[in-house]
Amino acid sequence: MAKVIFYSLKKMKEAETWKNILSIINKILSDENSVIFVAESDSDGLIGFICGEVLNVRKKSHSMTISMGVLKKYQLGLGRKLMAILLSHARRNNIKRVEAYVMETNKKCLNLVKKFGFLIEGIKKASIKTSNGFVNEYMIGLVYE
Repeated sequence: MAKVIFYSLKKMKEAETWKNILSIINKILSDENSVIFVAESDSDGLIGFICGEVLNVRKKSHSMTISMGVLKKYQLGLGRKLMAILLSHARRNNIKRVEAYVMETNKKCLNLVKKFGFLIEGIKKASIKTSNGFVNEYMIGLVYE
């Protein structure tokens, strides 16, 4: 069973915007090396999350893939706090590499991860389909020496 550290998951099922996240969370909950941190406000319910998935494969057990989402109204500061908590957890648990995929158009997230030392390692062309067409996705990584 994964470690779940949270403020509250109670309202997640009620939050229509977050329902697509449930499948990711259920997958992570079945994995003992992965972790989820979520944030909730009294007025808005679930306002943000960050997941760190570590595969149960020896060759990849040193590497964590992250997914993150924060409601727009709370993006100033909450994303930074969630990222700091996750990266601290990763270091304490001997994770050597943290990686993620970020849409090329998501400048806020790109600025955030760069502040933590992530580097762009590659581009996945036309990786995301949106209502406005296709968007490239950056592969980003942070390696602890």
